[in-house]
Amino acid sequence: MNRPKLIQLSIIAGSLVLFVVVFAAPKNYSDKKLADRARVETKKESDNQLVEIKKELKPEAGAKLAELEKNHAAAQSTGEKAKALDSLTVFWDKQMYPGASILYIEEKAALLKTADQWILAGDRYLSMAEFGEAENKTYRLDKAAECFQNALDVQPDNLTAKTGMGTVLVRKQEDPMAGIAILREVVDADPKNIRALLQLADFSILSGQFDKAIARFDQVLEIEPAYVDAYFFKAETYAKWGKKEEARRFLDEYKSKVGNPEAGTEAENYLNSNYGL
Repeated sequence: MNRPKLIQLSIIAGSLVLFVVVFAAPKNYSDKKLADRARVETKKESDNQLVEIKKELKPEAGAKLAELEKNHAAAQSTGEKAKALDSLTVFWDKQMYPGASILYIEEKAALLKTADQWILAGDRYLSMAEFGEAENKTYRLDKAAECFQNALDVQPDNLTAKTGMGTVLVRKQEDPMAGIAILREVVDADPKNIRALLQLADFSILSGQFDKAIARFDQVLEIEPAYVDAYFFKAETYAKWGKKEEARRFLDEYKSKVGNPEAGTEAENYLNSNYGL
């Protein structure tokens, strides 16, 4: 569950570079040109920062990374290369640098060219856009869209890729209705698609349509009664709606079902601090 966990991610990207690009660019630059230029500069800065981060690793971790990079460089077959990229991804995830991990996740997707691998890369970029610095959000959403489109090029009817693309379009706010239309298309094709239903619920909340969000969460629980996070989402929705009695009721239900006292406490503290529940 994302919001109450309040996960801190160490993401490498060029926030200062984006600031300079936006405010020091020639006045005749269009928004699209600015966005394209920001993407290029951010990628360059990410590569530069990766070099600097390597210098800060502890000797043991540095030695391990050198070994993994050597294996990566020596890999010949597709299988060997994929395995080496997986090892580098795991290494950087353990170091808490998902911005480094994504470089290898995306490289593996380009190597294997399967829809599933492109979706993994798209999901990582989408997650980084949600939890990372606001300055880098556009770049990461663009990269997520690129990955999901690559997945759809391989499998045009892949509902997971469509859900990801619909989510990106709404998050970018350039054409949110197009994104919602894609998500509804997914639900029409697969009424039990929990991922798409949750996204539609989230977007209903963003637009203040709390009753529709509650209905979506109820759909999720009908499909998967064991999906206990839906009780927390209902509690938060009612809290945003100003209906504290209902919010407390579903918070209590979440706490009774989650099976993890720490998660229940985190959820309660989150709702208390944000909504005075």
